[in-house]
Amino acid sequence: MLDIEDLQARIEDASAVEIGKRVPTKTKRSQRAANIESLTCVVIEFPRSARDYAFDTKEKNGFAQLLPRPAISHFCKQAGIKPHDFSRCLDDESARELKVYWGMTESLEQIMSFSKKAGRKEIYQD
Repeated sequence: MLDIEDLQARIEDASAVEIGKRVPTKTKRSQRAANIESLTCVVIEFPRSARDYAFDTKEKNGFAQLLPRPAISHFCKQAGIKPHDFSRCLDDESARELKVYWGMTESLEQIMSFSKKAGRKEIYQD
């Protein structure tokens, strides 16, 4: 037998669901934090290399030159993240260190004052 009330309830339930509406998925916080950490480790290597390059060109030519910054895709490939995750990491509030290093990649003055030991965690032994 056909239960009319059950059928009407199912139709009402089905019409309440919006078809085609995609519910945005939340990125797990731990994955974003891992991406930020990985990207920071990769990005910090550029100021180190750029600093060496600037001092080498200053010694050879009499004036320092800024090493051109590689494309974002280069950093992403080295960090093992997808290119669209780069901006998400950079926009994240917890990525303060990454923002500092990324911001200095286009400033010769900041590159030349950059400490080679910056970003390295020292282990103290008793």
